[in-house]
Amino acid sequence: MSVRRVAILCEGPQDLEALRELLCRSYLMVPRRAISAGPSGGERKALLDSRTGDLSLELVVGGGRPGLHARWVKFARDMSPSEPYSRIGVSFDPNGDAEQDWRRLVFEEAWGDATIQKGPFGDYSAPVAALGTARPVDVVPLPWASESPLAYGLSDHQSLDRILAAAARQLHPEFDPCVEAYLQCAARNGRSPGWKEAAKSWEALLFPKGGFAAQAFGQDPSLWSAAQSLLTATTMWSGLQRLLAP
Repeated sequence: MSVRRVAILCEGPQDLEALRELLCRSYLMVPRRAISAGPSGGERKALLDSRTGDLSLELVVGGGRPGLHARWVKFARDMSPSEPYSRIGVSFDPNGDAEQDWRRLVFEEAWGDATIQKGPFGDYSAPVAALGTARPVDVVPLPWASESPLAYGLSDHQSLDRILAAAARQLHPEFDPCVEAYLQCAARNGRSPGWKEAAKSWEALLFPKGGFAAQAFGQDPSLWSAAQSLLTATTMWSGLQRLLAP
């Protein structure tokens, strides 16, 4: 039986944690071995397999939005010609950018002079000439783009942190005034708080030892139920379906 090799590059350890739990819970994938840790102690890579054994998936931290632009292109160019990936997913926070802007910045300009072809579903085909492979490699955008209702007056409305905070807010409305008061205090002190600070506030209230993404997407059934309706409306969710399809 041939094994399809798929990779997902994501911004940071929290994204990796969320994606790993999401893939294990929704797509019944299983971890192959322990996560390798980077110099900062964060998780840098995860290896997963499908239960049927026909799919091998590698999750890799790309080092934040700016570094991810160059990292995923280098990752594609450096893959082994004898063991190429059939598809590569790129997970990131749009951070309020319009779709035409994040497509240009993350995908189209990242290849320099090489031409990357855009397909009918908004995915891309990485050029053979730039990869040195026998066939193009499909590249699937996986943005954490959510249209969940705004709260707290925050404008950066497309992010993993927004989904985490919105799920916690649905589940625990009694804590919502605490988070709102914290964000208002931060604003009065001259900071411009966003969804990342909101998510960190919720994490401090609900999971003082950390692990918000793992709890929301893998371990806490109530949080998963609250997050699932938000997730299924994201471009991330529909992109995963295309990335993992036979």
